[in-house]
Amino acid sequence: MMLILCSCNNKDSQHRQQGMLLNKDTVTNMSTSPFVEVIERGVEEFIRYVAELELGTPLKEKVFALYFYNKDGDTYVMMFAAPYYMKEMIKGYTYIDGCTFVYYGEESVGDKYIDKNKLLPYHDTLPGFSDYDELPVGHYDSYGIEFQIVNSDSLLIVRKGML
Repeated sequence: MMLILCSCNNKDSQHRQQGMLLNKDTVTNMSTSPFVEVIERGVEEFIRYVAELELGTPLKEKVFALYFYNKDGDTYVMMFAAPYYMKEMIKGYTYIDGCTFVYYGEESVGDKYIDKNKLLPYHDTLPGFSDYDELPVGHYDSYGIEFQIVNSDSLLIVRKGML
């Protein structure tokens, strides 16, 4: 299981765009990205999606998460935005297009999609963000995109909106 957090803005919790396929023709330019190409395209789509939402806070004030998992023989990645991070789960973090991504996880699922050598090491705090335990009690809706990883060069959007 793998999770990475990043920052973005979203208001349309019911917006869903199922079945959109991102493949190698949807190219991104993230030369320092720790993600393999297929995940880079998903990250780019995710950043665009969250940037279009009106969540009331700038993208740079949110942590973006990538969470990899297997279900019924298929591999998925869920990307969502939150106003906090969970310090006990961080394996490393990075910045992509001005957004902060935190890597959590069980490496058994995510290792083939992330180059951990390109992640920054986590040491007790994530500059500019609060740990989940430091936030006031409240309800935080997370918005994002869930992708199925179809193959090494294609993602299928399964769900968009409130996750």
